[in-house]
Amino acid sequence: VLDPLEEIKTCKVFGEPHIITFDGRGYDFQGKCTYVLAMDCVNYSWFIYGQFMPCGEGVTCLEKVTLHMGSQSISLDRGWIVSVDGVKYRLIKKQRQTISGVDVEYTGLSVTVDAPNGVSMVYDGFWGIQITVPTKGATCGLCGNNNGDASDDFNRGRYGSTGGDSGEHAESWGIGAGCTVVEPARSQCSQEEQRRHAETCDDMLTSSVFSKCMDDLGVTFYRESCIMDLCYADVPRYEGRTECTLANTFAQHCERIGVKINKNFLDELQCGSRRGLQEDIYNAGCPLVGDPPFYK
Repeated sequence: VLDPLEEIKTCKVFGEPHIITFDGRGYDFQGKCTYVLAMDCVNYSWFIYGQFMPCGEGVTCLEKVTLHMGSQSISLDRGWIVSVDGVKYRLIKKQRQTISGVDVEYTGLSVTVDAPNGVSMVYDGFWGIQITVPTKGATCGLCGNNNGDASDDFNRGRYGSTGGDSGEHAESWGIGAGCTVVEPARSQCSQEEQRRHAETCDDMLTSSVFSKCMDDLGVTFYRESCIMDLCYADVPRYEGRTECTLANTFAQHCERIGVKINKNFLDELQCGSRRGLQEDIYNAGCPLVGDPPFYK
């Protein structure tokens, strides 16, 4: 269990999916389906769905996020693609746009969405979403109930009691038919591979880029998640290094709690240029024809 940061009620979903609830409970869930990540569990005025799809043997990753508010909706897809009812919108870097009733801005490595009801999202363009909600207000879904108590996040699923089981709780929030939990990888990560990946993750998380931030976030869950992702992630069409897109995800988690990350953090972590990662993430999606938004 991670310590909840009471001043910011943010749920995080990233990697193969690793989930940290609004109240700070961390867990993994290898579902293949569209799931309710979070929703207003009092007035049912908004819903956030996340689509988990295979991204390697025995693992799934977040591929698409959709926010529904009344009759309006907006979707975020891999490659920083923003769409409404299948129609893609061309984003302009650092220029806020109002799309489907919410403010949207592309910053270069993330897309932020701010809704008038106080719900906001930060999407890393690849496999990570941060959902922030008003401190008070009951929620439902994979992100938990937002009541300030991490211990009861898995007690109640969509159809009633789930007895504190994270898998049963998460499965209950699947939308539609055909939801399943993928079979574990047949070829497990060897001890030598795990040792190598652990060294890579430790170097990144204890670096000057992230050491201060990880003291606040809780390094253990991030370290375990990092090792797992390096072992098994194989995202379709992505040609970059897994540790580098993880670095982008972690940087955004740090920024969300107010820890400033150096603009050149990718270079410091030997991940190459910012433009290189932008192109790798953009090309992993199905973007509009024409120049990508980071060219502006």
